[in-house]
Amino acid sequence: SSTACIVVLDRRSHRLHTCNLGDSGFLVVRGGEVVHRSDEQQHYFNTPFQLSIAPPGVEGALGDIILTATDGLFDNMPDYMILQELQTLKTASYASVLQTAESIAQQAHDLAYDPHYMSPFAQFACDNGLNVR
Repeated sequence: SSTACIVVLDRRSHRLHTCNLGDSGFLVVRGGEVVHRSDEQQHYFNTPFQLSIAPPGVEGALGDIILTATDGLFDNMPDYMILQELQTLKTASYASVLQTAESIAQQAHDLAYDPHYMSPFAQFACDNGLNVR
């Protein structure tokens, strides 16, 4: 299977147009808070849709951060951890964005291999009656 997330920003209207395939997704962060999070598209736990209907556009604002990611991030890091990492973003320069993106990816990777960490994925599994401990 394949996942993808496409986000297009209409600079004139400040509208985001998005399309998700599978369990990828995106966050819109404004002023250090998540103002929009894409919905996961699943038949049931851990069984994502392979085709999707494009959701309605999302209003954007100057200075918003649009973070697109696969389930490799969202399954391992809750929004509050992602927001903490995004707070380290000092400028919109390529170097600053790259450093923050690499830091987020490394933290998600490290958490994925921590046997004592109760990830968002593990919490959702427990909510669906699976014993992951």
